[in-house]
Amino acid sequence: MNPRESRVLKQVRIEAAHLPNDHVHGGGPVHASSDIPDWVYQVRDGQVVGRPPATTRAADLLPGSFVWGGWAGDHPGHFMAEHVPRLLFASQEHPGSKWIFIRRSNPSHAAVPGWFWDILGWFDIEPDQVTFVHDAPVTVEELLVYPQAEHVRFALDETREGLESLAGVPNTAYLTALNDLFASKGLEPWTNDVVYLSRAGLPGHFGGELYLEQELTQQGVLVIRPEQLSISDQLRLYAGAKKLIFAEGSALHFRQLLGYVDQDVLVLQRRPFRPTAIKQLQPRVNALVYKPVVYGVVQGPYNPKYHIPQEDKGFPYTDCDRLLSAFQWAGVDLSTHWNSVEAEDQVLEELKQWAQGVRDIPELSPVKCAYNAEISLMAMGAISLAPTIGKIIDPTRAYGFFQDIRPHQAYARRLEDRISQDSLAAHRANSPAVRALLTIDAKVLRSVRSLRRAAVSVVKRGGLVLAPKLPAGLRTKLNALYSRLAK
Repeated sequence: MNPRESRVLKQVRIEAAHLPNDHVHGGGPVHASSDIPDWVYQVRDGQVVGRPPATTRAADLLPGSFVWGGWAGDHPGHFMAEHVPRLLFASQEHPGSKWIFIRRSNPSHAAVPGWFWDILGWFDIEPDQVTFVHDAPVTVEELLVYPQAEHVRFALDETREGLESLAGVPNTAYLTALNDLFASKGLEPWTNDVVYLSRAGLPGHFGGELYLEQELTQQGVLVIRPEQLSISDQLRLYAGAKKLIFAEGSALHFRQLLGYVDQDVLVLQRRPFRPTAIKQLQPRVNALVYKPVVYGVVQGPYNPKYHIPQEDKGFPYTDCDRLLSAFQWAGVDLSTHWNSVEAEDQVLEELKQWAQGVRDIPELSPVKCAYNAEISLMAMGAISLAPTIGKIIDPTRAYGFFQDIRPHQAYARRLEDRISQDSLAAHRANSPAVRALLTIDAKVLRSVRSLRRAAVSVVKRGGLVLAPKLPAGLRTKLNALYSRLAK
């Protein structure tokens, strides 16, 4: 696909957003012509996900010509990854043009997040050029649409490439044009050996990241919280670093404002099964490595409408051994001065603070949130923590999966340590060491195996399901298992 290709649509209707998902909005251009290319719409994984149905609502006419910008949501990473790739060539080939975006929340310019205007400013698009479609559709006299020069790839399975023309990977012309834009700003890169891009100041950071910041600073590593920098300063930092280490998050997508740089990038994953932006970053760097640094994400809050856990509101439970190993790859040895007790204490304290925050969400059931937390901790092998965290979220709870094992915390901790040492995979396979430790008969061992597989499989799918959707008999099996372990 040529990212410079464009299409002019006449008398095109633009529907307002109508889906609850803040990333796939359901709005956008609707046109009667049958030859509209797929790239006019929002694309993910090589598939169109943003082809809106035409509604019968009255639509005001907007005279004149506009350039299509996409969805102006409230998440900077998704805006950068999914809609900014339309802006570069359109802004260069049509300077000073009027732009149109969809926005669900308050569309007044003052209410739009500052980062949105900063991103548009990088492409020399000023606020007075921008119009928002908010709560009602409009008909635009003329709409100019450029394709996404790259798009989000959640699926890594090459058999799911989707439409060949919508592969989502940036081409050389686009990457070169991004670097040319940076050079045209007259900005000098900031030279550094190693830079760590932290999420410690944002919700959803992995546990103990404040302690990590402190240790890295003592080792002479430059620690940056990118949300505190302007876009131009972020890009000067990214352009001059020999090694960039990202705590997985939106900052990865801001690196997409640059093309190829001779550097290595390490991504510390807080969601182990989702290598964020891997297809977009690979052509931009010399080496790209993803390292999971958590046991998993402790689930809690859920979507009250769809009753599925909200992974982005879970707690990434840090595995400090994996974290230290990841930094070894980048040539940073933290082991000499690392205090494991202090680091793990901070992780636990942050987990408890997270649980208190979950408890205070008024529209959610504390019983369901505690249930999600307990099951996800079990899947990670953190058996002894489950009753503590469950009780914080639901202080009134008088029973639960872990009731029978509460008097036997020492045994639970011993079991947990063994699981951590042998790794999740070894436990799922029931290694001889784990089998010897459990010292239970084959029937109960099969229950352990099936329960662990069930818990781990739902974590792999991106989160846990609530009680009504768990495998039949899981509650009974859990109680039987813990009764057996307590003997």
